[in-house]
Amino acid sequence: MLEIQLKYVDGMPVAVLQGKLDSYGATLFDEKMSPPSRETRELVLDLSRVSYLSSMGIRSLIKIEKALRKRSGGITLAALPPFLMHILDVSGLLSQFRTARTLDEAIEKAKSRGAAQDTPAEKTTGGRTYLLRAFSGAKSHLDLWGREDPNSDQNGTVMIPTDLKTLGPGFGIGGLGRDLHQAQRAIGVFISAGPLVGVVPADGHCIPDFQVTAKPRETLVYVDSALGFSGDPGCFIEGDKEGEITLSDLTGDLLDLLSGSFDRRPSLIGMILFAETIRLVSSHFIDRRDIFAGKAKTKALPERKGLVMVGVAGNPADPDKGGTPVLFKHARRDILGGGRFFHGHGFQFTSPRKRKPSLNLAEELSALADLEELEGVGHIEPETKIRRARVWIYLPATVRSGAEKLLRIDKDPDEDFPEAWDIITRRVFSEESRVILRPIHGGFMSKTFYVTSYGRDGRRRLPAVLKIAPTEITRREEEAYHRYVEPYILNNATTIMGTSSHDNWAGIRYNFVGIGGPESHLTWLTHHFREKPAEELVPLFETIFTTILKPWHGQPTWEEIRPYEEHNPLRLFPKILEDAQKTLSLSPDEANLPCPELDMDLPNPFHFLKHGYPARQGYARLWYKSITHGDLNMQNILLDEGKNIYIIDFSETGMRNVVSDFARLEAIVKIEMTTLESNDDLKRLIEFEKTLAKVSALNEMPRFIYHGKDVMVKKAHRMICLLRTYADRVTIYETDILPYLLALLQWTYPVVSYGGASSLQKRFAAYSAGLMVQRILDLEQA
Repeated sequence: MLEIQLKYVDGMPVAVLQGKLDSYGATLFDEKMSPPSRETRELVLDLSRVSYLSSMGIRSLIKIEKALRKRSGGITLAALPPFLMHILDVSGLLSQFRTARTLDEAIEKAKSRGAAQDTPAEKTTGGRTYLLRAFSGAKSHLDLWGREDPNSDQNGTVMIPTDLKTLGPGFGIGGLGRDLHQAQRAIGVFISAGPLVGVVPADGHCIPDFQVTAKPRETLVYVDSALGFSGDPGCFIEGDKEGEITLSDLTGDLLDLLSGSFDRRPSLIGMILFAETIRLVSSHFIDRRDIFAGKAKTKALPERKGLVMVGVAGNPADPDKGGTPVLFKHARRDILGGGRFFHGHGFQFTSPRKRKPSLNLAEELSALADLEELEGVGHIEPETKIRRARVWIYLPATVRSGAEKLLRIDKDPDEDFPEAWDIITRRVFSEESRVILRPIHGGFMSKTFYVTSYGRDGRRRLPAVLKIAPTEITRREEEAYHRYVEPYILNNATTIMGTSSHDNWAGIRYNFVGIGGPESHLTWLTHHFREKPAEELVPLFETIFTTILKPWHGQPTWEEIRPYEEHNPLRLFPKILEDAQKTLSLSPDEANLPCPELDMDLPNPFHFLKHGYPARQGYARLWYKSITHGDLNMQNILLDEGKNIYIIDFSETGMRNVVSDFARLEAIVKIEMTTLESNDDLKRLIEFEKTLAKVSALNEMPRFIYHGKDVMVKKAHRMICLLRTYADRVTIYETDILPYLLALLQWTYPVVSYGGASSLQKRFAAYSAGLMVQRILDLEQA
């Protein structure tokens, strides 16, 4: 259990945590610490006595960190034990927090940052007075976006897709759209800041377009060339509230102030400016040819306007370095007095901003979401005259390529990977530098990948799983995860670390936070089933069903079920009847299925599916229901080198017939895990299946009759008996075999629709289904 002691040291709030910061501990932490009191900007957490940290605990730390960042503060983690440092490091989250070796050091760090933000210094230059606040410990980078492609200068078709979060505050030449084609048609001057991005398309009409979003990671921007800022501003400068000044003079004053206020003379600064304009002079391109020719149209607006600008300025470069640096392609640099340069784009508002100003940049940017007052976008000319200037200054330590922020995706080049999937992957792995995608299995409506990822420092991260599916399926999976997985089997399931959607697709990133480390190796139960003897598989199945999934199957409720409705396979596989006719020449309107291997006719299962299921649609009975996985195949069960077991893929998880998961696995072990290479193999397996279908009750174990040479069949029989034992156990005193057979049929029918199934497997599945239908019909007549 987690104990939390809150105290104050020299006025600094300090929370001392002792015990396990697990799911329950995170609940206690959130109740006591989140949200932090209004006056709190800095918080120190003493973690020296924390003995365990789960993914839920990490989420609580991130939650309070984000809350304090909105107040220009944050948390400082003190005295982290080595294991805790390791967990945060390998999960890629250590860089999200400020850390200190001791509690005293943490308190000093928190106090110094708070003091730096609260103490303005009055500075004078050019006869004008400014207030300057320096933010200690702030680091930033200038990101240069653009591709070195000679064709891009000619036709503008080479654009980099990124998102508003990755881009950050930035400006340049780009376009908005759901895909590259749309963005190419809307290319022009653009600016991004906080939740807002705007562009004035060079399409002859030049009508500004804006997007406001609460999810910057979901907002797509296509960049031809641009500048952006990463990290935090190094200082805040506020000008005379009533005095008027040109943007050219202000930029010169800023460079002079910064030259005398820091240890080194900055050659390049980034800035985000909030101001009121007296005379706004801006420019934009009329058509695409003007962009590449650097020919812009300028207009002046003498009315008072509101202005938010993102820009860059600099002192003359050292003579031996060749003069003013090239900022980005198509940049219209404004050369100021003394060789200084400036370039910036801005949002124009119909009137000056009326809200009470804040020192918090994130808060100011978030207030830009008022589309009604947005009027235009443009390159801001240096003769623009402003007043009430408030400027956040970035002091970039490095100038780097924006491509360094983009994710490298390694995958099979022959793998179908739509653009929407690429965008989703970049969003949910945005903190990584590289991911390697390996398909787990091809779902009927989704695609799942095992992911090896590497952080910005090149170090390998914890294993992950990425599942991409239609939006509705992903939404259903996320809801099922929070409802059925987190409260019951969290420690043996993956943890959702991110979701994203684009077009009609959505993706979920699952991480194995409880795993041993980045070098852990995960394998699927499929591999173990094929390689291990039955004696080693039995303990694994025992752990899965009598320990991990016991909170699901071990707590059944006695309710009414409609088995023919619940287990109708056409819900997930609507083309079964069509595929049976196409691949097996079996018409659903023919009553019989000839089976020469058994020298007999079987009921045609597809006729029964088309006609028998609807006729029995209203059949209902009392039966046991529980939470079930819904698609518990052996590719959804993973093991690490320590034989720790993880369950994934919860899109079908919910309340249903309690024996459903056991029947799902039986269909796999007898159809997918056995050898089917010849008609003789098929004949032997049908004889085996005939014995399985003869039983009349759940507690009746089928005999083993098989005359072939495949050792996997005997293993399959052993595991089928084990699965039916579990089914009998969770149904307590009920032995009716019908609900089990219908659950088994639900996953036998679809084999005819599986793209990876052989023709022999499809024939075997059809005969198997026919034998089960025969047993159902016999039981109905008994």
